[in-house]
Amino acid sequence: TARLWPALKKAAAGGGAARVVVVSSDGHKKGTIRFDDINLEKPGAYKDCSTPFCSAYTQSKLANVLFAKELERRIPPGIEVAVSSVSPGLVNTALFRYSLPDLKADVGSGALVGDPDGSKLRDLQKIQGYFMTPADTAAQTQLALASDPKLDRAAVSGGYYVDGKKTPPSKEADDAAVASKMWELSERMTGIAFVP
Repeated sequence: TARLWPALKKAAAGGGAARVVVVSSDGHKKGTIRFDDINLEKPGAYKDCSTPFCSAYTQSKLANVLFAKELERRIPPGIEVAVSSVSPGLVNTALFRYSLPDLKADVGSGALVGDPDGSKLRDLQKIQGYFMTPADTAAQTQLALASDPKLDRAAVSGGYYVDGKKTPPSKEADDAAVASKMWELSERMTGIAFVP
C-alpha cells in the first residue's frame, strides 16, 4: 500500500475516490499478535494448523484488520481514500485442496498429484456447496466496498465488514496501540515507510 499510495492519492485528488479493501476473516477473532515471536518460530508456536484456526492464519487475519484500521488513522483528513476490511466468510473454492492429504496438491503449481482427473476435487466442491458460500455471493461485500459511491471514507472509516454490514471486530483488532505497534513493525521488517 505504501508503494501504491501516490497513485491512490492522485486518484482521490482528481475528484474521484480511491479504495483499499483488505480481505481478512472472522478467524481474526481467534488471533493474537505475538510481537515476541512474530514469525512463530518458537517451538509450539504453530497450533491447530489442521483446522481453520491455525495460529499463523489467525494472526495474519488479525494483522489484516489492524492494518486497515491503522491505515485509516494515518491518512490525513481531506484525502478521499476509503479503507475497510472484510470477511468473505467460508467460501466454496478449490483452496481447500491443500488441506486434504489424499489430493496431494502441489502448493507451487496447484496440481493435484493424487487426483489427476480432478474428480476428487469436484466431489469436494460439491460437498462444500452444502455449507459454504458460493464465490460470486461471497465477493459481493468486497465489490460494494470497492465501488459503491455511498461507501466513501466517511461511511466506512476503517470498518470491518461481514455480509454487507459493518460489524465489530475482535477487541484486539480495535486496539489502536496494537495497530500502531504492528504498523511500525511492518515498516521495519519490509524497509518501506508509509509517507502520507
